[in-house]
Amino acid sequence: MIPKTLKAELALIGITLIWGTTFPLTKYLEATMDPVTLLFYRFSSATVLLGIYLALKRKNIFQGYKDGLILGVLLWLVFICQMVGLRDTTASNSGFITGLFVVTVPLCGFFINRQIPTPAQGIGAILALFGLWLLTGGTTSANRGDIITLGTAMSSGVYIVLAEPYTRRAKNIFALTFQQFFICAILSGLYAVVTDLSFVIPNAMALFSGLYLTLFATLLCLLVQMWGQKYTSPIRASLIFALEPVVAAALSWAFIGETFSFSQAIGGSLILAAMVVTVLPVKKFKVV
Repeated sequence: MIPKTLKAELALIGITLIWGTTFPLTKYLEATMDPVTLLFYRFSSATVLLGIYLALKRKNIFQGYKDGLILGVLLWLVFICQMVGLRDTTASNSGFITGLFVVTVPLCGFFINRQIPTPAQGIGAILALFGLWLLTGGTTSANRGDIITLGTAMSSGVYIVLAEPYTRRAKNIFALTFQQFFICAILSGLYAVVTDLSFVIPNAMALFSGLYLTLFATLLCLLVQMWGQKYTSPIRASLIFALEPVVAAALSWAFIGETFSFSQAIGGSLILAAMVVTVLPVKKFKVV
């Protein structure tokens, strides 16, 4: 029988591959509609679909709502900081700063759970960080967009660390996920209204791309993430999620003609190596 931890990590790898496919789509859609509006439609649609499912199953959608509220706000901050920050910085800066969650997760784990990373996890984080630098080109300068994007890395760190205990004590993963979708939809809609953004869907391509992002990158992926994080550590999960820019870079090279250099290939290989290193059997330490 396959251990649940292995199943969970394979599932997390699977959703990371799906997230990697969203980069070319999002890049296309950004030219025709505001990304915050897209975020509103993604989470609103996911809220409705999952809400219908829970209603048919006669489940309490607000069970454990405090955890859902906290995770929902953090998840929204992950997305909104990246999207707003990207307006004032480069794609390479955004990609690298966003990937800093490989460092913020162990830091948040220490401050929240008083857990010190194992030597293997520390080495894995360093390898992943260096790999991200090579893959994205690092940062070329610091500006307002970079500072805002840093909020994504920090929010991701707290989100991934809290997701483990919250999913373990949740009586219904579907309800916990619904609550996050609902919070993200409300906050995205309010942001769009306050900043006077257009809600117009420009064309059929945007509609079908949005459906893909809703059904797979949002609804399916977050449900799987909530289940998967019950059975693996936050640091291990963060290193798996670091595969996303590797997949995005490879697909962008294959389908939209972006360059994929030798240094980027080395960077991707280091991120893969970081995942392997953390499998080494070592003990965890806690600060009393």
